Amino acid sequence: MMRSTARVAVIGLALGLVAPTLQAQPPGYYGPPPARQQAEGPAAILSEGIGKVTAFLSQGGSRDPDAVEAFVRSEVAPYFDFAYMARFVAGPRYRYMSAEERKQMEKALVGMFLGAMAEKLSGYPYGHVRYLPQRRDPRSGEVVLGIQAYQPNGLMTQLDFRLYRSPQGWKVFDVKANGQSALVYYRQYFSRSAQRQGRPQRY
Repeated sequence: MMRSTARVAVIGLALGLVAPTLQAQPPGYYGPPPARQQAEGPAAILSEGIGKVTAFLSQGGSRDPDAVEAFVRSEVAPYFDFAYMARFVAGPRYRYMSAEERKQMEKALVGMFLGAMAEKLSGYPYGHVRYLPQRRDPRSGEVVLGIQAYQPNGLMTQLDFRLYRSPQGWKVFDVKANGQSALVYYRQYFSRSAQRQGRPQRY
């Protein structure tokens, strides 16, 4: 249990610290992606987003829980493709799920993601980041953007963002904190939950 809790904390911190560095959510969830961001490459979007988060932290916004929640929902959530992520999290069961079940699956995933972000951003100390070289998979076209995030006490977390280019622009579909994948964690979580309920196709 302690190991699982620690994993959630690390992943939540990763998502809460730099999640807004990525591309926007498809229209209909938290609004369409800005046209300018659609035209930019993933590295430029990363740099712009990091600036938003560091500004928020440096101005003391993390000390106000209400401000954190508002920031997460307005500035962080639009950068994720939750529908795309939900398909991976559901795994092979996704093809057998009804439209309503898929909707509920995505809603649950969004709630857990945003909740973790808000919790870990609250009171998080302002630090600095170091950008790592971009990596691209020539077969899939996916891009991995890595950074090293430092707290004032010197503690470092390496974060790797996986993005793919959708018709709406670059979107994040996974974040790894020190090698631990948020997407894999949530897939295991929902799978165990479904097994306990005895309804493997429902979440």
